Amino acid sequence: VHYRLKSGMFTFTPGVSGHAYSVKNDQFGEETTDNFFRLLPDFNVRMQLKNSEQITFNYRMQTQFTDVSRFARGLVLNSYNSLFSGVPDLENALSHNVSLGYYSFNMFNYTNVFANINYNKSIDNIRNTSVFEPGSVVNISSPFNSDFADESLSASGRFQRTFNKYTRVNKSQNMARTRFKDTGS
Repeated sequence: VHYRLKSGMFTFTPGVSGHAYSVKNDQFGEETTDNFFRLLPDFNVRMQLKNSEQITFNYRMQTQFTDVSRFARGLVLNSYNSLFSGVPDLENALSHNVSLGYYSFNMFNYTNVFANINYNKSIDNIRNTSVFEPGSVVNISSPFNSDFADESLSASGRFQRTFNKYTRVNKSQNMARTRFKDTGS
């Protein structure tokens, strides 16, 4: 459900979506079930400065599920020295995404300006831990839900100006920073 409200140069679009999840996992006579309902909000604000210039802000919460192969109990041979063991009671991850952007196009002097910044925080992400068998090169990896949140921040910008039919100047810059914490439980 979304609602759009326009007031002057601002357009607000708050929303929420409801999701009902049901997971049933039956392996070797042992059943694991997970039934839950989650409301996931999202929000968008657009500030229209001119017809060709705007600032936008977005927020969105998402649920992320893992691949079904990570739930499989038992050993899977990945290579001659690598085994994988699934965990049937893994939980889904939750992420918060925030972005802020600026865009401007000036047709009078042919100038384009774009800037964007994004932030993401993921909670209960699924990581792998590896155990090496003593005295050998064989390792067994298995997934687990991390107790720590992962964060990423990225920013980009671009400036472009055309002076005449044959001369164009471009400058762009990108930056990214990611922080992963892992316990290897």
